[in-house]
Amino acid sequence: MKKFAALGLSVSVALILAATGGIAEAQGRPVGGGGGGDKGGPGGGKGGGPTVEGYYSWMHPDVALAFSPGDLGGAYTGVGSHLIVVDSFDGAQYSGNLDGTTQALFHGEWTTLQASLVAPDASRAGSDSALGGVDYDSNINSSITSYYSATSGDLNVVNLSFALAEDVNATSVNLGALGDSIVDQAFAGSAVFVKAAGNTNGGALTDPFAAIIGGQIVTVYDALNEQLIGADGAIFVGALTKDGDAKKQASMARYSTVAGDNVVAQQQFLVVGVKSGDNGGLEGTSFAAPIVSGYAALLGDKFDTATPVQVVDQLLSTARTDTIRNYSASIHGMGEACLSCALSPASIPQ
Repeated sequence: MKKFAALGLSVSVALILAATGGIAEAQGRPVGGGGGGDKGGPGGGKGGGPTVEGYYSWMHPDVALAFSPGDLGGAYTGVGSHLIVVDSFDGAQYSGNLDGTTQALFHGEWTTLQASLVAPDASRAGSDSALGGVDYDSNINSSITSYYSATSGDLNVVNLSFALAEDVNATSVNLGALGDSIVDQAFAGSAVFVKAAGNTNGGALTDPFAAIIGGQIVTVYDALNEQLIGADGAIFVGALTKDGDAKKQASMARYSTVAGDNVVAQQQFLVVGVKSGDNGGLEGTSFAAPIVSGYAALLGDKFDTATPVQVVDQLLSTARTDTIRNYSASIHGMGEACLSCALSPASIPQ
C-alpha cells in the first residue's frame, strides 16, 4: 500500500510542498529568515495600517474591513464555513511569525494557522497527506461529506498547498485515491478547492521543473494542477511581492508559478501578496493559497446560502488588475483577489 511517507521514483506521483527553496524536494524544505519581531503582530507593519482585533500586518487591509462591523455590511469572520487543510504535519519545520510569536512549525501547521487567522471563526480540520499521515489510498470524500451531514448547507473550503509531481516521462498519470478524490470533488463543485500554483520561477501551471525525489534530481510537472484545470470548484493562487494598490502596484514574486497560455487556467487563477517581511520570512505560494482559502470562508459567512461554485466565481470575477504592475492574463490570470470587492454586494449573483 503506497503512502506519501515513502514516496520515491517507484511511486507514480510525489508530493512537493509549495514553500520556496532551490530545487524542490519531495519532503519540502525549511525557509530561511524568520526574525519576525513585531511585524506579525496586530495592526500595521511598516508605515502603519489598520488597528483591528485579529488583523495582522501580513494580511491585506481588506481583512480588517471584513472583521469590522458595518464596513462591508457586517462583521465577517468565517462563521458557517469549514476549512479542510490537506498538507504535511510532520517532517521539516519552517520558521515564521503570523500571530506575534516567532516559532518553527510544520508546513501544514503554518497553512492551517494562516487560513484560520484570516477566517478565525471558521471550523477547521487538518488532513495530513504526507510523511506518515494519510494513506495514499485514502480519499478526501469523508472529510467533505461528514461535515455536510453535520451542518447541511455550510461551506467547505479545502486548502491544497502542495504539488503532486509526475515524472515528465511517465506514460500515464496515477494521482492515487487522495488525488483522484480531490479532482472528482472539485469538478463536482462540492467544496471550494484552493490550490497553490507552485514555485517554478515563472513557469506555467503544468510546465516541467526540477525536483529531488528519492535522492535523485528528476524533471517533473504538477499533475494535480493539470487535472484541476477546468474544475468549477478550483482556484489556483500565485504570489505577488506585496498587496497591490492602484497607485503602488505589485509585481509577481520571482519564485511564483504563473497562469500560462491556457485560457481556461487563466480564468481560474488569482494572485495575492505574500509579504515575507511581515510574516517572519515565510515565502512561497504555499502561503498565498491559505489567504484565498480564508477569503472563501469569509464569503461563506456573508453569503450563507451560496454554493461553493458561486463563491469561486465571486472571487474570480471581482479580482482587480489595476493593482498589478504590467498585468497580463498569461501571468496573473484574473488578477489580484479583492476581498472587499467580493464582499461588497448584498448577495452573490445566481
